[in-house]
Amino acid sequence: MTFTQQSGTLTESIGMSNAGSQPIKICHIIDATSQASDSRPSRQLSLLLQYLDRRQFENQVIVLGDLGHFEGELAKNEIAVQTLPKRWNFDPLAWMRLIQTLHPIEPDIVHSWCFASSAYGNWSARRTVRVASQFGPPRGPWIQNQLERLLIKQVDAIVGSNPIADFHAASGSQPESFCVIPRAVDVQSEQLPREDFFQRLNLPPRRWIIGVVGNLNHKSHLADLIYAAELVRAVLKDIWLVVVGDGPQRAYHQKLRDQYGSQDAVRFAGYRSDVSELISGMDLLWVGSDCQVHDTWAVEAMAAGVPIVAADCSGNRQLFRHGETGLLFDQGDVGGLSRYTCSLLSDDAQRARIGQLARQHVLENFSPVSMTAAYSQLYRRLVLKG
Repeated sequence: MTFTQQSGTLTESIGMSNAGSQPIKICHIIDATSQASDSRPSRQLSLLLQYLDRRQFENQVIVLGDLGHFEGELAKNEIAVQTLPKRWNFDPLAWMRLIQTLHPIEPDIVHSWCFASSAYGNWSARRTVRVASQFGPPRGPWIQNQLERLLIKQVDAIVGSNPIADFHAASGSQPESFCVIPRAVDVQSEQLPREDFFQRLNLPPRRWIIGVVGNLNHKSHLADLIYAAELVRAVLKDIWLVVVGDGPQRAYHQKLRDQYGSQDAVRFAGYRSDVSELISGMDLLWVGSDCQVHDTWAVEAMAAGVPIVAADCSGNRQLFRHGETGLLFDQGDVGGLSRYTCSLLSDDAQRARIGQLARQHVLENFSPVSMTAAYSQLYRRLVLKG
């Protein structure tokens, strides 16, 4: 197994022994307050904890803020979890509590998950090996972003996608600290039955289900997707556009839906703990985000064999090939999105072919085993390096 860095490729044996006889102690820090509508960090951490060899790695999790919906993701791994109160995005008291909590643990590695927790982790673990996994550019208050840019230069390893590595390089971080480890998904073998999908969401049955999953903010471009749903409904009639997720612009988009008269075609499901199962019951997934990093829910859909029509941006271009493992439309081209959607929903063979190729791509490149092997190698290397 290998994982890539900006400065080259590192290959190590998965079965490599620890630097000493004791397991490597890792303290994972995750920020709940800034991730209320974004479960990417908790899902990746949960998968990692499921697959890490507990004979070689001793894990503990610290959650900043209310555990909330993280409880279901993390508790099932039977890992020690502590919660520390955190009231604001930048809370000095939370930092002090974190220092007091880390001191008796004496971890070999402090691993921060996402930008929000990296500032706290980096400040609180000055004499410990530090790792930061990140899922996108910083979006917090200006002072918090500046502190994160300063402190991230002091970590021993930054894990993320190539665009995140480029972002940090522009901020002055050392290229050798970047590690590119693909996010993983737990591939489901069963598809949610149609009747169960409608029953869970209390929806009357329809012929077609189009899904949108994610944080409902300005980057989701949900207004375009709601309008596109009206165009698709004009052609295919019997459809649902189901929006799963929450965020600061939910109320705005619900009002927009009502103005379009789309109440009978567009439903907002809110935050759900069964997102992966719901995705498996969809006919198609729309990804309207223009983020630089690929969408984790898109990978979940690919793993379930659900075709994707996504905005043409760097993150989505990294994820799949147009016409083979997905379809890309120009951002803002509502007509193009509608045409691709009608074409796929009207052609069972094309939809099945793209879904099968997408699933195979995920099986080969986004398995939890591969991700865990890469993190295991990284942890060992950093401890050996000291």
